[in-house]
Amino acid sequence: TREGYVFEGWYSNPDCTGEKVREIAASVAEDTELYARWEKRTDLELKVNYIDKDTSEVLESETKTAQTFGDVITAESLKKEFKGYSYDSASADSVKIDTDINEITLYYVRNSYGYTVNYLEEGTYEVLAAAKNATAAYGTEVTEGAIVIDGYTLVDSDSKSITIDTENNVINFYYAADSFGDGENGDEGDGTPDKYQKKVI
Repeated sequence: TREGYVFEGWYSNPDCTGEKVREIAASVAEDTELYARWEKRTDLELKVNYIDKDTSEVLESETKTAQTFGDVITAESLKKEFKGYSYDSASADSVKIDTDINEITLYYVRNSYGYTVNYLEEGTYEVLAAAKNATAAYGTEVTEGAIVIDGYTLVDSDSKSITIDTENNVINFYYAADSFGDGENGDEGDGTPDKYQKKVI
C-alpha cells in the first residue's frame, strides 16, 4: 500500500499506459518486469470553520468533499462574505490535504455601524433637538433614553432598544407640545400634551 494513493494495476511499461497486465502466462520462463500505477486519492475531506473571533460564535461550518491528496488549499481561497463582518485571520495560511483530519478555521470580526437617535414632534415630525449620532458593533443591542425638552412632554416610551444592522439604525422619540400649566405652575406645562387640554383665560 501507499498512503494517499490508490493502486490502479500493473503495467508492462514505465509510463503505465495501455492495457493492464492481469496475469502472466505459465509458459513465460524469463523474468518479467512490471510497473505499478498509483493514483492520488480524490475522496478526502476538508472541514472549514468560520468563526466570530471575539465571541467564538460559529458563523458557518462546512465540509468540502472530493479533495485530492497532496493538494494545498489556501485560507485566501476559502474566504467568504458574512453580513456585518470582515475577515481577520486564519488558523493557518494553508492546509495540505492528507489522509488524516484536514481542518482550517477562518476568523472574522464584527464591523461597527452608525446609529441615530431623533427627537421629533408627534404628527409633524419636526426636529425638536439635535439628533444623537453614535456607533456600535454589528448585531449588538443598544439602548437609548429620551431627553427632556422644554415646552414638550414625551408621548413615547422613555427608553428604546435596537439591534445594530448594516444600515437604517434609527431610534425615534416623539413629543407633544406641553405649555399649559395646572394653575399652579403657570405656563410651565403639567406633563399632559396641550392637545388634550383647553386653556382657560
